[in-house]
Amino acid sequence: MCEFLKIQNYLSNFQPESCKSLSEDMFSKGEYMVSWFVNNLCNFSCSYCGHYKKEHPEVGKFSIEHIVKSFLAFGNTGHIIITGGEPFLFPSFVQLCLGLTKYNYISVNTNLSQKNIIDFSNTIDPERVIMINAGAHFEFRKKNNIALDDFICNYNLLQNKGFNIIASYVVHPEHLNEMEKNIEYLKSLGVTTISAKTFSGIYNDKKYPQAYTADELNRIENYMSGQIDMPDYLKYYKFKGNNCLAGKDFFSIDPAGNVYRCNSDDTFFGNIFNNSFKPSGKTLKCKTDECSCPYQGMIYSSKKRQSIFSKLIK
Repeated sequence: MCEFLKIQNYLSNFQPESCKSLSEDMFSKGEYMVSWFVNNLCNFSCSYCGHYKKEHPEVGKFSIEHIVKSFLAFGNTGHIIITGGEPFLFPSFVQLCLGLTKYNYISVNTNLSQKNIIDFSNTIDPERVIMINAGAHFEFRKKNNIALDDFICNYNLLQNKGFNIIASYVVHPEHLNEMEKNIEYLKSLGVTTISAKTFSGIYNDKKYPQAYTADELNRIENYMSGQIDMPDYLKYYKFKGNNCLAGKDFFSIDPAGNVYRCNSDDTFFGNIFNNSFKPSGKTLKCKTDECSCPYQGMIYSSKKRQSIFSKLIK
């Protein structure tokens, strides 16, 4: 079984004091993960997300063949997490996924609103797709009188084709009181696997998810799916000073192909599309105050081993 498929199992056993990162137990030498913001454009404009109404100027500049070949620069098999924007708006997105899954595994974050999802379901091997994270964006649809028909239809299509698909429901503080009702409604429409996600950002001058009350967090946790979210996600977001393999085995990539250490650290490692990408090749210390994606820190960070001498002088 591909170890990428068992990430959540490893995360459930995360030990913050470990001197060895989870990635060292999970993956073979040279296997990598990247978070690729494939585009900026999105046909939704949710209050808890960026309003992506303008596409990045570099999107569409390179051929699918060139992009697929560029990812070979990372070496061995990888897990490419494709997000955006709305990835299915990327030109020839299905062909892109077909090329990438020849050598790698992918995950896709999508709102399930595009018609080319049918082509995706008929073309891409479900065994090469770790997960499809389908954002229901219930509040946006309700506010703009957009029916859930396309979401339900595409969710069922992908599920019936054998894809591991999980619907996500972002619990914005403004709509917290509607959470249970809305999630149960989605379940009544056939969305069998749905996970509540905490909002990350500022609302009414309060920083979330830290501003949720204990009772609110308990309510959210009752609707979290272990396949995509977990309460531990809320506990660990400070890794500053820890050793971390981001920049060696994990990277964040923008639509232009620029490679950065991770979603929280903009240390630059070149560009995969112009062949200037050069990874660090070594473990680096985390230097960010807070990890914007704690899963990345949980997978790739580890505590520095203390020497016998340092223990004795305490």
